[in-house]
This record gives sequence, C-alpha cells and structure tokens, in this order.
Amino acid sequence: MVAAIPAALARQTWSLHDYEIIFIDNNTADPALWQPVGRLCATPGPQFQFVQVMHVCGAKAGALNIVLTMTRPDATHVITVGADYVVVPQFLSLAARALVRTGADYLQLPQASRHTADAAPDVNMGA
Repeated sequence: MVAAIPAALARQTWSLHDYEIIFIDNNTADPALWQPVGRLCATPGPQFQFVQVMHVCGAKAGALNIVLTMTRPDATHVITVGADYVVVPQFLSLAARALVRTGADYLQLPQASRHTADAAPDVNMGA
C-alpha cells in the first residue's frame, strides 16, 4: 500500500517544482519494511524526501511535528496523506482550488482508503 503513494504523488497535475513531498516512517524498527519506501521516494526527484525516525511520541501528530521542521521556508500549506489513501492525479489541484475558493487555512479533504470493503463491507468509501 505505502509503495503506491510516491508514484501517485509524482503523477500530480501540479508542477513538481511547486510542492515538496516529505515521507516519514516513524517507529518501524525493521529496515526491511521502510528501506524499500525510502528507495521509491528517491525515484521521482529531488522534491521527494524520506526520513525514518525511531522513538517518536505522539503517533501521527509527533511525526507531523518532525516533518514541519523539515519543510521548505516558503511552504504555505501542509497536506497529510495516510499510507492507505488513494491519491488521484488531480489531488493537489483540487486542494489548491478549494483553498482559494474558501479562503480557508485548513482543509479536511475527502479521502478514499484502500481495502475498506473487506473491513466494512456496508460502507462505501469511494475506493
């Protein structure tokens, strides 16, 4: 599942030079699980970064705090994408249009998750 995310983000209909992708793996002790993702993140280009950190407290929020220290100084927005999310090619374009249209500083975008039919067969997540 995680391996599909770098490729999906590299296929965005948004200029690759206008965004950065920082992947963080937190608290995965087995390098055989996180090293392949690190290699995939090196493939699309220099705007992709990968970091693996151990002993992160606060789960996703703790990881986000670490990533925020690594973002470009000119970053204006941060979008988080879970490892099981389906990222469509127009994901960033849709987010940018919604930010302009609403004037919002934060958006919770609808997410489609993989394999939800098996976990919750009566719930349609759009995936």
